[in-house]
Amino acid sequence: MKVMEDGTVVFENPADEASGAPDGRVPWEVAACHYWVNVGNIAATARRYQTTVYEIKKLMSQPWWQEEVNKVKSESRVKIDAGFTRIVEKSITLLEDRLENGEITSIKELPNGTKVIKRSAIRAVDIAKIMDTAFMKRQLVRNEPTVVAGDTQALSVLAQKLRALGRKDPALLDTPTEGSAYIGEGDSCE
Repeated sequence: MKVMEDGTVVFENPADEASGAPDGRVPWEVAACHYWVNVGNIAATARRYQTTVYEIKKLMSQPWWQEEVNKVKSESRVKIDAGFTRIVEKSITLLEDRLENGEITSIKELPNGTKVIKRSAIRAVDIAKIMDTAFMKRQLVRNEPTVVAGDTQALSVLAQKLRALGRKDPALLDTPTEGSAYIGEGDSCE
């Protein structure tokens, strides 16, 4: 900050001037920075603030510009996160109500002014979809895996044996698998 001979205060960083303004006004440079963050177009920002693209690019090279961009983006993320949190909380409340009490199928108003709400049970397919989505999102929030990667060979062998059992094919049923103890005829477990 510099104080000129006539008493005028000049800030080297326009963002400092903006934070100290009692009436909430900000210098055009800071307003241009905010506009650019929201629009993302240098030419449109220059037209809006009646300056040149060169001047906006010059402002963008100043250290305060990036600080202001980070501040605006951070504030925006906080607002968006708060909005999504409210949506999630309301959705969870409504979802729990539907799971416990069923889906609202009709609302009938009686002559005395009271309302009768008729509900029906939620279909199993819908409950499965809700459970799957909720489980996946919970795993993501907990930073836990949503898919367990494993050896599918053991499952393939088991599936093959079950198919053989269904066909009553003794040749496939008696094959030992890798890592398992095979006890044939005449062998004992002792």
